[in-house]
Amino acid sequence: MSLRLLDGDPRRFARVSRGIDGIAGPFLGVRGVLDYTLDTTQTPLWSLSAGLNVTTGLQTASFIGKTYNVPVWQELFPLIDSTMPPPIGGSMGKSGLKGGFAIAADANDVMYVASGNTVVATKLNHPLWTYTSPDPQAIMYRVAVAPDGTVYASDFASTIYAIDSTGKQKWTAPGSHVSALAVGAGAVYALAYDTSVPSAVLFAYSPADGSALWNLPIGGGNFDLALGKNGTLYALSDAIHAIDPNTHALLWSGGVGGASGLAIGSDGTIYQISINGPLFAVNPADGTTKWTSPAHFEDAYTGPSIGPDGTLYWCAVSHLLAFNPSSVTTSPPHGKYAFQVVLPNGAICQAPPTVGADGRLYVSADAALFVYDGTTTSSPGRLEWSTTMSGDTYASPVLLSSGDVVVARDTELDAFHAGTTLATTSWPRGGGGNASTGSAQ
Repeated sequence: MSLRLLDGDPRRFARVSRGIDGIAGPFLGVRGVLDYTLDTTQTPLWSLSAGLNVTTGLQTASFIGKTYNVPVWQELFPLIDSTMPPPIGGSMGKSGLKGGFAIAADANDVMYVASGNTVVATKLNHPLWTYTSPDPQAIMYRVAVAPDGTVYASDFASTIYAIDSTGKQKWTAPGSHVSALAVGAGAVYALAYDTSVPSAVLFAYSPADGSALWNLPIGGGNFDLALGKNGTLYALSDAIHAIDPNTHALLWSGGVGGASGLAIGSDGTIYQISINGPLFAVNPADGTTKWTSPAHFEDAYTGPSIGPDGTLYWCAVSHLLAFNPSSVTTSPPHGKYAFQVVLPNGAICQAPPTVGADGRLYVSADAALFVYDGTTTSSPGRLEWSTTMSGDTYASPVLLSSGDVVVARDTELDAFHAGTTLATTSWPRGGGGNASTGSAQ
């Protein structure tokens, strides 16, 4: 809603006796303007501006005595410009998209949602396009957006899709039971499970046409995939396998198998959460274990995210845990958790927390969003606010540059005002960042 409260013309004058060639004289107009705009689905929530619109020019007279103003110069002088953001946690709207197994967002706050057998591109409350798989039985499971705007998606059964920035299909490629995608400078990588081997297999595809560049069986199951800043690929199967993307050679195998997810620190350290709880830090040079956190009694369903001070955050069933590497000791219990909290009502978290630039943690669990103080110095682990929804959540929330947080659930998207953006760390969210490219930031 936009309402112009005042658009008057309190002063206008023109004086000088009749001049030559129909010029009656100069004029000066001063107009007061006051605008009020309200939109409950946008940031800011409302805006108020006021000022003076000043116009100068020449006043001409026709042969029948009628005068006309000819503007020569016009300028708006603002006097008031005030805005009000929505309240923290306030609803910013929702979109009725079916599915919601995965969500990614680009730098322009366009979100890409795996929804049933479709990938939907949308801004807050403004759908842009929908791509529909030729297979009506497909269930989109992963989605990522590359820096050039290409969207990559995979369905759980058999296919990898490349979609251009307008929603048109660029190519498809076979990929059975793809668990993770990673987007590199010269290739798109998929960790799949080949039942004919049977083994986890790492595939590399050409971004141009989807042609197969190479593949490498790595054994075991397919769990997660991450891409280091130096281009090294880390595939999580029965262990962490480090692969050179240029020679396709296996560099080393280390860490532990059966873990739930990977993250990469600013110094290249690979972090993984073992299925029975402890956090492992793995040396990127040779795969040896640098240290482990104290054991935790709950199974971990997610990989970790990394905060501004290096603290790692992850979920273990209904627990949210925080561990800072600075607390590591050589003697048992090898460190101390910054905090451990139980999510309200025993909610189960199935995706890594998303870390905000303000240190808050955005945790999607069951049919709720929980926001915690993730700092380790002020009120660590304090629940700041929460909201309930209908339908379960499976993906890390995205934090947009508008200061809004968006949660994908199995019935629709929900957006709330967070008042912050995504933290600028090496791994602030599942998939590495909002784009979900599996790459260290």
